[in-house]
Amino acid sequence: MNQYIITQNNARSLVLFFAGWGMDCQTFANMKLNCDFMIVCNYENFDFDIDLVKNYDNIYVFAWSFGVYAASHVLLSNQHMPVVFKMAINGTQFPIDDTKGIPLRIFQATANNLSRQSLLKFYRRICSDTNQYETFLSHMPQRTLSSLSNELKNIETTFLSSTPNPIKWDKVLVSKNDRIFPFENQLKGWCNLCRDMEIDERGAHMPTDFEKIISQNIIN
Repeated sequence: MNQYIITQNNARSLVLFFAGWGMDCQTFANMKLNCDFMIVCNYENFDFDIDLVKNYDNIYVFAWSFGVYAASHVLLSNQHMPVVFKMAINGTQFPIDDTKGIPLRIFQATANNLSRQSLLKFYRRICSDTNQYETFLSHMPQRTLSSLSNELKNIETTFLSSTPNPIKWDKVLVSKNDRIFPFENQLKGWCNLCRDMEIDERGAHMPTDFEKIISQNIIN
């Protein structure tokens, strides 16, 4: 994992944001939050430097797409972290699953046919419209295909070789027009595993305003 400290003002609270597959910090670095802010991405491994978050009294976890599985992995391994709120956005703790995540055949097709062209197609599919896609491309991730392939392999190997051990989240946002994690699969994936679920009737896989979502859900 890569951990990028975007804002550090010696605050007592930290927003820990786990991004999705194929991302780096560029797409989210312009978000302005009223507390310290760290982006986690690139899941070629699940090594998490706990020392970077040890001085905080309150940690708010937000996770998107495959970042939901990565966050769950980290939280299970670091249960002493002072996490006061967890929110998942368009992802589940079952990243590769025919009924609760991305169907296996679709995941494998993505992994086996990865190219610059297919990556751009993926980026287009996560967006709701052309305007959002063009905005995304203006600060698109600078990742190599090799790195992206290794990321998929690690997620696949780790998840399929272990017994799922899902944790309960405080809130989940599910978008009806998600073309990555099927809507119905997300509903099944979160059955009895979240305290509150919000349905976005029009949203795509990638929300148009992460900053707004996070700011509205930070507990004062």
